[in-house]
Amino acid sequence: MTKPRPTTLSAALDRIDELEREAAVAREKFNALLIAHERMLRRIAFPHSERMVHDPNQGQLDFMAGLVAQPPPPPPEPAPEEKASKKPCRPRGRGLRTLPDHLEIIERRIELPESERRDDDGCELVPVGEERSEKLDYVPPRFRKLILIKIRYGRRDSRAPIRTAPSPQFIVERGLATDDLVLHIAYSKYAQALPLYRQRQDWLRLGVDLSVPTACSWMEHLSNLLEPLAGAIRQQVLGEPFLHLDDTPLKKLEPGRGRAKEARIWCYRGGGQVFYDFTDSRAGHWCQDLLRGYSGYVVCDAYSGHDRLFLHPAGASEVGCWAHARRPFHELHLRSAEALDVLLLIQRLYDIDQRSVGAAAVGQLDPYDLRAQLRSAEAPMVLAGIRARCEALTVTATPRSELGQAATYVLNHWEALCRFLEAGFLPLDNNAAERALRPIAIGRKNWLFVASEDGGAWAATNLTVFQSCRQLGVEPMGYLKAIIPALHAGHDPMGLTPRVFAGQKAVA
Repeated sequence: MTKPRPTTLSAALDRIDELEREAAVAREKFNALLIAHERMLRRIAFPHSERMVHDPNQGQLDFMAGLVAQPPPPPPEPAPEEKASKKPCRPRGRGLRTLPDHLEIIERRIELPESERRDDDGCELVPVGEERSEKLDYVPPRFRKLILIKIRYGRRDSRAPIRTAPSPQFIVERGLATDDLVLHIAYSKYAQALPLYRQRQDWLRLGVDLSVPTACSWMEHLSNLLEPLAGAIRQQVLGEPFLHLDDTPLKKLEPGRGRAKEARIWCYRGGGQVFYDFTDSRAGHWCQDLLRGYSGYVVCDAYSGHDRLFLHPAGASEVGCWAHARRPFHELHLRSAEALDVLLLIQRLYDIDQRSVGAAAVGQLDPYDLRAQLRSAEAPMVLAGIRARCEALTVTATPRSELGQAATYVLNHWEALCRFLEAGFLPLDNNAAERALRPIAIGRKNWLFVASEDGGAWAATNLTVFQSCRQLGVEPMGYLKAIIPALHAGHDPMGLTPRVFAGQKAVA
């Protein structure tokens, strides 16, 4: 509804002032939308490195496996008249019914130990027969047929079977795959960003028609076996004095909705290991539930869903991310002298940390203690300069401008951004969590979505183990082959985590 035209000069002038204010607000909103659009284009279509400042690890890329694929839908039910004219199709099984004849055959004999080759009355047991079973094995770059021969032992006088060598435990009990094959598929999936439907092309090329749903079920078995190990990694991460927290979106299929739903993968990194958690939303209670009772430092971005983590005085303490704070200034530093000025001051914070690393290595000192000393001596003056310039920018720049928003972000999160001064082990930014999430960001370009909530949970468990190995420089295939027998035997998973394994290898 339009307002009536003013009838007096004063009313007309008031109306003009009102329209000018409305135009200014609209113009400011339009400029903010234009800035956001340009920023999105720069980050997506024209990405560039931010290595100007400091971080020697900032540009590393890693690859991972895709998440669990959705089994193909069943064929449509034929019409009644078609059923009468056609022979009913036999339902296909989920795996191979027989192994191809062209595969290389390797036999492995499984015998009783010498100490068990006597009957209860002391009579010696001798081989009287055997049981054969077939497994599909894989030795890169080929498949082979592994025949397990379990020797039956019986009495020499009667030849009746008394005892048989026990079967070895496999990840997929009573399944077709050996552990080597399951681990190879999982490594390709969770460490090399190769989804199962792409791996299947290699299987067909090697002469084995292995279905994607079958391989998916193997990943479920692996996840069930590794779940206690992932829980132990989680406990060790939560036992650290500080941890990194971040999340990234991924799509989850929602049957009946007509489109995929946006789910989340949360990353908790600490002590060289990383724990992943899959949730169907970004609600703040997910990380609150997982971190309940944690009283250390949490390095995170300014997502409002994290705010409740830091309400309790005896709870966790928030550590701000200077990488998030500096990013808008970096985007503007070629066009704005004020942005360049702030950026160079932030650079000095990182320079302090870099000098402490070099000085500690030369003097064989504790790098955290030396870093805390250098920070206490030099960082407060640098922080005072950053705050003064940001306060000046909030006066000279409009609130919705890029420069105004960047300065406001720094001032709104000033306490968290300065918390790194409290301890030398605290990092300046949350780049470690972003690097831990990068494999997922790269992998989802290949696998596109997760098929179900269960599939997301399996993927989070397997990713926890494989990516923790990557963080610690542990070769995941050798590690898993070494600790899986202990997991089958029910050993305490706290002594089997990648961090413990890496420490034992270092001592050895």
